[in-house]
Amino acid sequence: MNNGNPTVADIRQSFKTKLRGIYDTNEINSIVNILFYEFLGWPRIRLYLEPQTVLTEAQSEIFSSSLVRLAAGCPVQYITGKADFNELKLKVNPAVLIPRPETAELAALMVQHLSTPGHSGSSTLDIGTGSGCIAIYLKKHLPFMRVYGMDN
Repeated sequence: MNNGNPTVADIRQSFKTKLRGIYDTNEINSIVNILFYEFLGWPRIRLYLEPQTVLTEAQSEIFSSSLVRLAAGCPVQYITGKADFNELKLKVNPAVLIPRPETAELAALMVQHLSTPGHSGSSTLDIGTGSGCIAIYLKKHLPFMRVYGMDN
């Protein structure tokens, strides 16, 4: 007996219904997968293997509030508080821009270029660093460099 609490399938359907027209179906599925993983630790396959699992009231509330925020235009990264940047997972909030894939590509190209001979004593200043993604990524991959990030 589920005491009126939704199942995994119910949650998936409510996201599809409420977010239709804002996101395409594949993106909605990805968002649901991300939220189940981040909030409950469920891998994607479990959503498909256990669609009739009933959520607790607390779990249901997390998904309900997430759905309201998504429908209002809040990015999923702000809901989870995490954003991927290449192999890094960064903490983000609405005060910080979510790193774009193009920025991750640029950082990877910078590492490739700065890994060549002659850059061992180099310094880098990331002005307007925001999440710090570029500075963190560069320092991780180029530990010999002096890397600075600055924001107001």
